[in-house]
Amino acid sequence: MTGPDFAVSLRISQWKVQDFKAKNFNTPAELEEFARIMVDAGVDVFHCSTRRFWDTEFESDQNLAAWTKKLSDKPTITVGSVGMTGEHIDTLMGEGSNVASLDHLLQLMDRCDFDLVAVGRGMLVDADWANKVREGRIDQLNNWNPDVLKSLA
Repeated sequence: MTGPDFAVSLRISQWKVQDFKAKNFNTPAELEEFARIMVDAGVDVFHCSTRRFWDTEFESDQNLAAWTKKLSDKPTITVGSVGMTGEHIDTLMGEGSNVASLDHLLQLMDRCDFDLVAVGRGMLVDADWANKVREGRIDQLNNWNPDVLKSLA
């Protein structure tokens, strides 16, 4: 039991490490049904994990966080390869094409697709990640060690 001012966040995922094509929600209706049950149970914020934040869901131009926000009327957090470069995506996932920039992330945020952005591997590999982004030193994010990235996969 929590108090009335205690925010409850639920992390959901739309992929599995062993099966990148796995889907927990195949249609907007499935996601909406799940989200409504969770909202009724007290969830205040959905932390929506996707393999890559720029991957869209349900044949649309919106990612899981955008869909969840729209269907639940709750704030959402997006996460998934935020700030990683093509080289690092290739090291981790064997795919170096179609990597989205942080500018694309900001465009989605300006569009109000989600409310917050989480960063995982980027900050694990580079403790100064947030400072580099804040100071516009995006080019320095490319100094990650691929061996460290492999160990995080």
